[in-house]
Amino acid sequence: MTQRSAVLGAHSDDPVVRERSWAALVSAYWKPAYKHVRIKWKASPDDARDSIQGFFEKAVQKEFFAGYEPAVARFRTFFKTCLDRYVSNELKASHRLKRGGPAAALAFDGAEQELERAGAAAWESPDECFEREWRRQLFVTALSSLKQRAAEQGKEKAFTAFEKYDLVDPPRPRYEDLAKELDVPPTTVTNYLSWARGQLRALVLEQLEAITASEQELSAEVRDVAL
Repeated sequence: MTQRSAVLGAHSDDPVVRERSWAALVSAYWKPAYKHVRIKWKASPDDARDSIQGFFEKAVQKEFFAGYEPAVARFRTFFKTCLDRYVSNELKASHRLKRGGPAAALAFDGAEQELERAGAAAWESPDECFEREWRRQLFVTALSSLKQRAAEQGKEKAFTAFEKYDLVDPPRPRYEDLAKELDVPPTTVTNYLSWARGQLRALVLEQLEAITASEQELSAEVRDVAL
């Protein structure tokens, strides 16, 4: 498995690798975890926030994920099992403490607003919501990285073309109209979209490499997200 695996790096002896790995895991999982706790455990926003912050803090301290075995289950399944076990024990307590740690600065309000927009449908199946949010977070993070990469490489028009063509509801604009708007030939729009799609796929793959712990698990996740 690639050395970029955050699942493996979370228990590295190198503090830099360990910190970077935990940051990657928190980034990938905090929002699916928050929504899962809100929905499955009927936790209030404040309690869900405290539970997620406390979970990641305790996961670092107690090395929750050290016992993960890729041959037994996918990491996201193992993660959810650890989370549910933690929340079950946590909810037995009668008080909440202010948390710090790796999840302290996350935008929980944004996750809550997304739940409100989703309405009742989001509450129908906690497990399906977790899986759906896990996939969504992969692409949201990849899109943010793609936008940054385009800016760094002077390819802002390529990202704009991708945004206006691939990230809109039908009907999509014609290549000719998009080319006119961007002041480029239609063939350049084709090249823009090809570049952006390829970069997005690569960025999603990088994330999957980071949050899986074996080649077999990586292959299965790639199939699931239809890369």
